[in-house]
Amino acid sequence: MEAYIRVIDEVKRKSGLALDGDSLVNRAFGCENQTPVIQFNTLQTDAERGEQKGIMFLFKGIVGLRNSKAHLATAFSTTPEERMSTSP
Repeated sequence: MEAYIRVIDEVKRKSGLALDGDSLVNRAFGCENQTPVIQFNTLQTDAERGEQKGIMFLFKGIVGLRNSKAHLATAFSTTPEERMSTSP
């Protein structure tokens, strides 16, 4: 879990963006109708744009894993009674 958080924090630091999750990854690495904040190549060819998109999807996977692990950690770190008492 700590590794996922560290990677996302590094993206925030490198990009200077105060976003999180998909919004962070889309803005930091996305190259559709925008110049990515974190750019891995010149984006001049289809192959380069494909590489940039592929890296973006890898980071989206990290965000998804972090989110699912965070929810699982919460689900198993408390008793059912504790979860019920904090439910809206």
